[in-house]
Amino acid sequence: MAQLRSQRLNGKVALVTGAGRGIGYAIGTRFAEEGAHVVVAEIDQATVYQAAEDFSACGTEALAYPIDIGDIEAVQKMIA
Repeated sequence: MAQLRSQRLNGKVALVTGAGRGIGYAIGTRFAEEGAHVVVAEIDQATVYQAAEDFSACGTEALAYPIDIGDIEAVQKMIA
């Protein structure tokens, strides 16, 4: 992972859905590089933990949260 670009998001929390790959992964990476703590919300069990590990390598906290965001009850539980 890249070194932190800045700390402008230091202390902020970013919840990124689909963060295990593709655009979601790129967004999560950028948030982590900017100092935000990243919650990795992803349905794929294999990628959710790897993405959180990758984001943590930027020097910030990352939490893997396996979830199907199409399941409204699961989403409500996550944000409660």
